[in-house]
Amino acid sequence: MLARTKLGSMTARRLRGPESVVDFTEKAYRKLLASATDRYSFARFTEHATAPAPCAIWRHDVDVSPQRALALARMENEAGVPATYFFHLHGDFYNLLETEVARVIDTVLELGHSLGLHFDPHHYAARGADPLAHLDFERQVLERQFGQRVEAFSIHNPTVTEWVDGRDEIAGMVNAGGLGIASRYTYCSDSNGLWRYSRLQDLIADAQVDRLHALTHPEWWTPETMPPRARIARAAHGRAAAAERRYDEFLARHGRPNVRQ
Repeated sequence: MLARTKLGSMTARRLRGPESVVDFTEKAYRKLLASATDRYSFARFTEHATAPAPCAIWRHDVDVSPQRALALARMENEAGVPATYFFHLHGDFYNLLETEVARVIDTVLELGHSLGLHFDPHHYAARGADPLAHLDFERQVLERQFGQRVEAFSIHNPTVTEWVDGRDEIAGMVNAGGLGIASRYTYCSDSNGLWRYSRLQDLIADAQVDRLHALTHPEWWTPETMPPRARIARAAHGRAAAAERRYDEFLARHGRPNVRQ
């Protein structure tokens, strides 16, 4: 039985209010990248214990939109920021084995970013299975699909799952939620489309924050300001429209009838 571990001050602070949703635009993200590159060098997860300060670990948990992930990956590539993108095998919003999604992720990796596993223990616990027994399996699926080593994993919804493990490395991967990283780095997240703990731009500007662990979710960063729920709808409706378009294009390309009534 694995013990549940609370990560110190991370559990003690509260979400910022709805006023912070104006922070989440592409224009604002470019400004964040410019500020971060002025202050920090950037460490991969495998370098978290040895990278000299000031340094930042730049991370994305891709819960909803690989397409938004690609948009951020391009901005980061232009800014010279290497990030780690953690992709989900059991999400409700995309399928990693789908051709179009796989092409998007291939492009993210070609831009110089690292591949991570976004692991959902609840998927296995809900079926009466041991999550730990499947962690290495999911790593292998990602590595075989994309031909890149998976060096780190993150837990999906860590504050609500019963499976939390504070070890720094499990199944040959760095644990993004491990106690080693938590003890060395100041953590910031945009969970649920609101800043958790502190605004990222405030931490970048704080001279005392010499080690930064920045987590963003690409679905929140859109061309224009909108409430978080509207951003989810934007991604879901965009995916549905793309599926319909592919259906229509396939029938047209192969001369098949497309009966609409």
